[in-house]
Amino acid sequence: MANEWPANGATDWNTTMLTHLAVGHNTDGTHNQEDWTPATYAGEQSITFPNGLIFKHGKVTSAAASGTVTFGTAFPTAAISITTADFNATYLTAMVTVTDFTVADFDWAGSAGTYDGFYWQAWGY
Repeated sequence: MANEWPANGATDWNTTMLTHLAVGHNTDGTHNQEDWTPATYAGEQSITFPNGLIFKHGKVTSAAASGTVTFGTAFPTAAISITTADFNATYLTAMVTVTDFTVADFDWAGSAGTYDGFYWQAWGY
């Protein structure tokens, strides 16, 4: 399977993505998700699925205005999505935004408000 993601504006984006992700559909309409189960998981930062998609996650405990998170192991080809979420519901006026990312790390900045850290999730291959 090629590690090529569909280009922006591709007309067959869904077909290309489904082919790349190897998600099957059963005749009864349910999804065949056998390929989504990692062989093992022992609480580490990164999970690699059999189709090559990699999920990384973590927690930053800092109230700094900005910073950089360096992955324990870089994505081998590309990082495609990184999201953040505040982990303290008391401080809902704060927001952390990803300002830049590479295969090895991502930069973030906090908006106005008080927070004491955030969770993050990253996808790549």
